[in-house]
Amino acid sequence: MQAAATLLASNGCRRPGRKVFGVDIDPTCAKHVRDSPDLLERNCVFEDFLALRPEDVPGFPFQAIVGNPPFVRHHWLKHERRAIARRIAEESGQHLPETASLWAYFVLRALAFLRPRGRMVMLVPESILQADYAANVRNALVQRFDKVKLVHLRQRLFDDTDETVVVIAAEGFGGVGNLEVHSVETATELNALMNGLVRLHLGETLPNGRRISSAALSAMGAVESSPRIARFGDLAKTRIGIVTGCNHHFIRSLDELRELSVPVGARVPILARTKLLSGLEFTDDDHCAIVNSGARAYLVRPTRSVESIPGVVRWIEDGRRAGVHQRYKCREREPWYRVGLPPKPDAFVTSTRLGSPRLVLNRGEFQCTNTLYAAYWQHTRTSEPKVIALGFLTTFAALWSEINGRRYGGGVLKLDLTALGELPIPVVSESVRVFEQVDAALRGGDETRARLLADDAVLRRGLGVSESYLDYMREALVDLMRQRAPSGENS
Repeated sequence: MQAAATLLASNGCRRPGRKVFGVDIDPTCAKHVRDSPDLLERNCVFEDFLALRPEDVPGFPFQAIVGNPPFVRHHWLKHERRAIARRIAEESGQHLPETASLWAYFVLRALAFLRPRGRMVMLVPESILQADYAANVRNALVQRFDKVKLVHLRQRLFDDTDETVVVIAAEGFGGVGNLEVHSVETATELNALMNGLVRLHLGETLPNGRRISSAALSAMGAVESSPRIARFGDLAKTRIGIVTGCNHHFIRSLDELRELSVPVGARVPILARTKLLSGLEFTDDDHCAIVNSGARAYLVRPTRSVESIPGVVRWIEDGRRAGVHQRYKCREREPWYRVGLPPKPDAFVTSTRLGSPRLVLNRGEFQCTNTLYAAYWQHTRTSEPKVIALGFLTTFAALWSEINGRRYGGGVLKLDLTALGELPIPVVSESVRVFEQVDAALRGGDETRARLLADDAVLRRGLGVSESYLDYMREALVDLMRQRAPSGENS
């Protein structure tokens, strides 16, 4: 409110506080209003904005609304507020699933407070560009405003979070318009864009708010048109890994199992975390190294023949005392302590990762938790698994994943099952000759060299991609990975 009053005063408005109104659920904000020489306490309401009727707010209807709704996910909403949120979604005519975060309801509710031709600016999380439910929020904005801009701002605005923001800038309330998506690095660039002070040369802006050069997109199009491209969904069926309901109880280290006296017959070797993957293959030696490091590497799954052994009984009772048997996934099982065991995966695929997604071949009888995807080759597959793994590692596949994946907290990239099924994989059988070299580079911690080797064998030699196209894609990959990383003010 103070910033709005100051801006109005700088534009020659006398007594600007009379034209500024505010709503905040925090009653302590009243002190800030009282201490300001510009603001009027009678223009403020200290209640939950979502629960207010428009006529409850002095000054309604408004020519402009500026807001920073709370970035609260759906599972943190208490029952009463969740009920209010659901009512708002129904009244707005926009279907929002119960997984929608709180900011979405604030945006929809604000529309009821605007006068015709009014404007709205909101700071919201970047989920407006990538969450499935956000499509309905974007649709509501386009249906109600002449112009809508969504501007992804990489500069971090809030010290207590690495969440980047998107600025909603909408004008001409009551009309039907179009949607523009932009991306800027800093608040200075944002100011220039919003005020038309300069024309920013930002390349192509993707629907998720990140930007990429036109040259890189052209290179991507040329590669994707190759007849040696196959969709990953045509090569493999993929599902999430095992959901235990309580990994801390079910996934144990060898030392823990020995201490509990859980027998070998109740242990299933499992891959529990993405960071435990090293090369292009996961072997018995890899699992032994994890076991010897003291990490959790076994799923406890007692069969009927061993569930009465004292060590297993002790493990079951430990879980019951901790309330594990009452957890959601555990309640669904009978008995609760015997996790369903799917067929052994042919390969593992990372779900979320700071780097690019990875595919690793399963060379043993290993399962994986739901921190990874389990892949099973299609019966119609004609490609060697090593060839698929190499194609998956290329810059082309990594860049496609950046374009179609979603940024999550901390800057990790998530490739959901739908996007994974659509992922185009360059399949070049001759590339198999570099498999051991690539595997060795990855195990040595040099993912950059491994990708260069895969690019040379698969893209340059196999598909005939030019060096200039490879350079365009590599530069774009580096830039997009940088764009999704947490960004401070000076980055």
